[in-house]
Amino acid sequence: MTAEAMELQKLEDLNRYITILIVDDEEVVRESLKLALEQEQYENVWAVQSSEEALKYLQKTNILLADYDLPESELNGVGLVHLAKQKFADQIEAIVFSGKGGADARRAAIDARAAAYLEKPVRIDHIKLWINELGKRIWLQQILDNNPEEAMIISPTGTILYANKLKKEIFGDDIIGKKCFDVFEKHDLPDKMCENCLHLKAYRENQTIRTEWDYITRAPLDKFRPQRQ
Repeated sequence: MTAEAMELQKLEDLNRYITILIVDDEEVVRESLKLALEQEQYENVWAVQSSEEALKYLQKTNILLADYDLPESELNGVGLVHLAKQKFADQIEAIVFSGKGGADARRAAIDARAAAYLEKPVRIDHIKLWINELGKRIWLQQILDNNPEEAMIISPTGTILYANKLKKEIFGDDIIGKKCFDVFEKHDLPDKMCENCLHLKAYRENQTIRTEWDYITRAPLDKFRPQRQ
């Protein structure tokens, strides 16, 4: 099988795996978007007209497409995304779209931790690209969550961007967004990475660094091995 065929098979598997929820009070918009996604071989697509209906599906949703401009009597798209992220942060990725929200809607979507903000009319090729990318992200997160070992992703400045379930069980559910040196080392060097930080070295050298860790002391084994003369 060629690399192109393997990539196509991977996308087809993702299409069967992920569930998509569309929330828009305009029937033409939500049904046309649902139909377009189904024609792209996405097998699990739901479409509802209100945030109240959407709440029934959130627990089973992987990707939420929410209209910012839902009626004022309900949660708008950003409010729904915020609620989804509070309850199912590791499970749901979200896209907010709007026909009249502008800069304020974009900022609100970012603050609610939506992965993207799109202006209406929404182009199906843009939606497809985002869904493919977010589907891969969710798939990877679930693999890491089922990993019997700790796993996390840290930015070049030491911010914890992701931690799997085991990592959170050990260090707390609130470590996302914190600095790694504050959580793990608790040193008195604000905004400074630890000396000889392997994560920072990997970023600087743009390469994979492998090491073995002692799970009792939580330090690289090399630190405890006698140095050769």
